[in-house]
Amino acid sequence: MTDTDLLLYDQESLMSFLKGRLQPIIIILAIIWVVEIVNMGIGHRLTSYGVFPRRFEGLIGIPLFPFIHGGVWHAISNTLPILILGGLTVVTGTL
Repeated sequence: MTDTDLLLYDQESLMSFLKGRLQPIIIILAIIWVVEIVNMGIGHRLTSYGVFPRRFEGLIGIPLFPFIHGGVWHAISNTLPILILGGLTVVTGTL
């Protein structure tokens, strides 16, 4: 095996390792964006399922709040930290 073959092998194994580790982050981001696109399509009616304090109906928003956003800019501003912090978590191996 030459040095070039070894370098390509290492890159391929690193990429397959990262793909496996990044999969949960990619799935979470995909869900966030699918929900945001659907929410935009229906006139942001899903925001009524957010967390509303002091109302019993607001409890449904506790498990849903990571996926419901107030608009595209809100989703973008949450996507970047998820990518950065999720990527750092993957690199350090602390999942």
